[in-house]
Amino acid sequence: MHEQVQKFLEAVKPFREDYVAAELRTVAYRWKSDWINLATRAVLVTRKPDSRRPSIALKDMPDLLLTEAVLPVGDLRHVVEVFETGNLEVKGESINCRRANPPTPYSPFYRSYTRRWAREQLGLDTHCHALSGGENTIQATIGNDGFDRLESKVAALRTPFTGLGDLVRAYTGGTAMAGSWSYSTFEVIAPVWVRLAQDCRLGSRGITLKAFMREGHEPDLASVGVVQSDATAILHRKRIRLVTGRKTRDGDILITAETPLDRRTNRVTLLLSYRSELVDRSELFRNRVGKWNPKVSIVDSVDRDLRKLKEGLAGKAREPGGAFEQAMVTLLTLLGFSCLHVGRDERNPDIVAWALDPAVVFVVECTIAEPDLRNKTTKFAARLRHTQAVAPTSRVFGILATTLAKSVINPADLERLKADKIILIDGGRLNELEAIADLGAGAGEALEKLQSFASSEGISEVKISE
Repeated sequence: MHEQVQKFLEAVKPFREDYVAAELRTVAYRWKSDWINLATRAVLVTRKPDSRRPSIALKDMPDLLLTEAVLPVGDLRHVVEVFETGNLEVKGESINCRRANPPTPYSPFYRSYTRRWAREQLGLDTHCHALSGGENTIQATIGNDGFDRLESKVAALRTPFTGLGDLVRAYTGGTAMAGSWSYSTFEVIAPVWVRLAQDCRLGSRGITLKAFMREGHEPDLASVGVVQSDATAILHRKRIRLVTGRKTRDGDILITAETPLDRRTNRVTLLLSYRSELVDRSELFRNRVGKWNPKVSIVDSVDRDLRKLKEGLAGKAREPGGAFEQAMVTLLTLLGFSCLHVGRDERNPDIVAWALDPAVVFVVECTIAEPDLRNKTTKFAARLRHTQAVAPTSRVFGILATTLAKSVINPADLERLKADKIILIDGGRLNELEAIADLGAGAGEALEKLQSFASSEGISEVKISE
């Protein structure tokens, strides 16, 4: 058995007894006498799948196949064996899951997804374990012309779709299919449907904790780690068991708890665990408006409870990319920077900012996806060189800001950022800068924090304040 398959099965093992079945859906296209996999997704479920999901009629489309099956969870090993055999049997149909040349099975890759990363990459709003593989077989089989013909027919269906990618998303939930150069994918996903609710909050004296759990998981096995801190130090650490409450309209189980809030606390970190594994995390901030940074009071008057700012920095806005850029402009302004938002042109960086010294300029690139997406890291390095060339008397520093945690960023990207002397501000570091802004510490402390970020990445050449 492939090492990556073993990793997946080992990761899923603690949750196996929660799952009752695997819901499998496949989209395939015909090439010669074979059905070639276009997208297959098998999702482990903790309750019986909803039989009322709408079907998609493929009238007059003999070259496209949509098929599904609900498999006992004990058949999971047979599903992952596709990565050894290259063949999937569904309701009497044989689906080819191999490379085109040489005709070998897809290479599997295991990955654990945080809730935010799973929402962006898998379309599932919860912590997931996933085993996936794929290959660009479209070019080697039906080619661009065949792909375009399928796209045209899909758009002409009684229930129209904008393309094959749209059809795949609607039928399987998969998000990877985009064009004829896309990979045919095979995914096996084990979602852990235990997650924090959005309305966890800080009261005047206590912390209210809420989480949702899908039926089939065990409420007694969930707990929340609560870490209270001020701007500089940890004040309290505590783990709390959650109490089972009512069922929601969707059939999920609400679990809740409360714990005292230290009056010195500025930030609370919530760490939700299930079966001894971290499945979700969140940050809560005490509302210091009017007592600390006066700039925050002004922003709060037009952005009640700083909701847009917080959603933007967390990548949870309706249009996350643009909202994240605007939230970064606001955050840097609260920190005492003068900012220009110039990222509307593809040739420009997202933000240019100055702090205490007008001869020191910060060029900021924002991303809600991995930095290597669309070659962003290389483009950013080129923009930095251009800025230095047009302002030869200035000292130019590059900052890559992302909503992602550093742990999910490709190591090769981290090395490239280090080589190009670009300072990384990930989701955790954004929280640190938010705390500084909330206290009104000013640009001086923010610059010291940026210097510490650079030092921790081993970029000793970066000297922000000399």
